Amino acid sequence: MMNCQTLPAMSYRPKPLALAGQFPKIGSYLVWKAIVQDALAKMLADRGRTKEARDLLESAVAALKPLTQSEPKAAYIHGMLGRCYQNLSDVLRQMGEEEQAEEVLRRGRKHRIEQ
Repeated sequence: MMNCQTLPAMSYRPKPLALAGQFPKIGSYLVWKAIVQDALAKMLADRGRTKEARDLLESAVAALKPLTQSEPKAAYIHGMLGRCYQNLSDVLRQMGEEEQAEEVLRRGRKHRIEQ
């Protein structure tokens, strides 16, 4: 019987970004990709790399929006989309784009999960 101690070491461990690329129709992979993009964007924005952060957040939003249509009751998708919109709004403010930041924030409010 095999267990975790007898399994051979895997030389390749799939990453969320690679899985989302290989299986673009599997929503959970796209959500994980958005989570990774959101976290990386936050780190980049904190270091002043706002253009890169903006690109990642816009990509995450673009991936999550269709999932809210196909899975409208999935609160975790709406919550993640709301978070990405919030962080995108913050990045846009950091870039001096106040009007666009306010519009993005408005879009994100309808996806936020009240706690």
